[in-house]
Amino acid sequence: KQIETTTLLGKNATELNFKDNIKKELIHIATHGFFKENEEINKNPDIGLFFANSGNYLTNEIKRDFFANDNVLNDNELRYINFSRTKLLVLSACETAVSVSSFIGGYSLSELFIHSGAKNVISTLWKVDDKVTQKFMVIFYEMISEGNSIELSIKLTKQKIKEIYPQPYYWAPFILLSS
Repeated sequence: KQIETTTLLGKNATELNFKDNIKKELIHIATHGFFKENEEINKNPDIGLFFANSGNYLTNEIKRDFFANDNVLNDNELRYINFSRTKLLVLSACETAVSVSSFIGGYSLSELFIHSGAKNVISTLWKVDDKVTQKFMVIFYEMISEGNSIELSIKLTKQKIKEIYPQPYYWAPFILLSS
């Protein structure tokens, strides 16, 4: 449907390449997300996305430096990236909508993308099944390409997935957050 795309796969799917390609109306990130509670009181959890060659940062300390170029896009870095051109950002990774309450509202990866300028973010509430997520996204993009709104496309996609996989685990984790 005449949408300009940039595909970053395998070893090319790095944090730096992602940051070089963010001025798009539609961004789809299919990688691993993380949400790690912080043991210190009143400290936000570590949240972010893993890119190629990121290593196992779930067992290590997440670097908070914007310029670390460690192939982990963390919450601190998202504060300095402008997604104002992005009409739709899709996070098909696990737990990208998991949130904790803070004094400014919820604190999640999807909300940070909204605060960074994205107009709409599709994200997930829990760990999702890879196979079902792929089907979900194919159906979702078919609905969008037929001219449906983002909201209606999510609703119709959930209905179609629910017909195949009736358990809420498979169709319910996908949510839309809009600015």
